[in-house]
Amino acid sequence: FFSAFKFYRQVLASSVILQRSFRLFAFRQARSRAAVMVQTSWRCFAARRLFRRGIRSACVIQGFWRGCVSRMRLASACHSLAVRARVIRQKITEAQKAALDHQKLGHRAQVALDALLIRSSSVSATLQAVRSMELAAKFSPDCAASLASLGGVARIY
Repeated sequence: FFSAFKFYRQVLASSVILQRSFRLFAFRQARSRAAVMVQTSWRCFAARRLFRRGIRSACVIQGFWRGCVSRMRLASACHSLAVRARVIRQKITEAQKAALDHQKLGHRAQVALDALLIRSSSVSATLQAVRSMELAAKFSPDCAASLASLGGVARIY
């Protein structure tokens, strides 16, 4: 009887040791799984944060680059417009130098005014004179003043 009880106690002690070892193993496994889950979650969070920071950095770099390109295009367009304006000014200056007296605006206005006030015999001549005076008055304040002082406005209306 005593040996059976001793054997029972040994089996009981062994089973307690086995259970304790299994529970310790299971606890360590669960803790290890929890640690792995925490580490995985942290790595995912850090990777997402790094990715977002990279996206923001890329957007900033793209914005700077697009601004630089648009400023270069604007500078190029302004330069080409300035070149065009310089060419046009040169052409206007050359045309002004090459213009004869009968082609100048003041002379055309004076002839139109004389034709309107003195020799306005036909309607077509009057219309031509009015067109010339309208052009002169539109582009030259001096011509408009001489038209008004010589009584051209009263003659037209």
